[in-house]
Amino acid sequence: LRAGKNVTVAAAAAPLHQVLPAVASAWVQQRLEAAGIVFGCGQVTLASEIGYVKASMDGVPLPAPFDMVLSAIGLRSNTTLAQAGGLATGAHGLLVDADFVTSDPHVLALGDVIEQHGRPWRFVAAHNHAAKVIAGRLAGGALPAAPARMPISLKCPDAPLMMVLPNGTGTVHWEQVVASNDELELRATRFGEACGYVLG
Repeated sequence: LRAGKNVTVAAAAAPLHQVLPAVASAWVQQRLEAAGIVFGCGQVTLASEIGYVKASMDGVPLPAPFDMVLSAIGLRSNTTLAQAGGLATGAHGLLVDADFVTSDPHVLALGDVIEQHGRPWRFVAAHNHAAKVIAGRLAGGALPAAPARMPISLKCPDAPLMMVLPNGTGTVHWEQVVASNDELELRATRFGEACGYVLG
């Protein structure tokens, strides 16, 4: 938008629907729509022509040809090498413990490929913490304490968010504290205790 482009987002669901509660996902979409982005939900088909791309959603042509298409298909950890090496993997990646040690005590791991406590670790703050833990372990020094919650920032000027997502198991209840065009505040509780938040 800031480059003067018209932007259409075609997706199977609202933004960040796999990470955020529905009300937060809808808030992000509303903020981006207010900035001028057009959203469509459905199956996208592309057809290349000379100099531009035609697109349709669920068989219905989108209104204009596009001069550029970006495809964001999400992240899926490639654990082929880890599995070939006999390391344990889970649904989200290479399994590590709280000190980022894999099922082989001589192999440590960090980055988008790892899974810890049943969750993928694909955020900058998480990588920074992992690097400090591994560096401390290799240097033989004291390991930094694991943060009780890992904050995640959505660095999008039109829909900025700061969030701490619940860890562990059990049903999470999201309470909408504030929700307007300009502000969003959600609090998560499990068994009556606070376990996360979303602020926008």
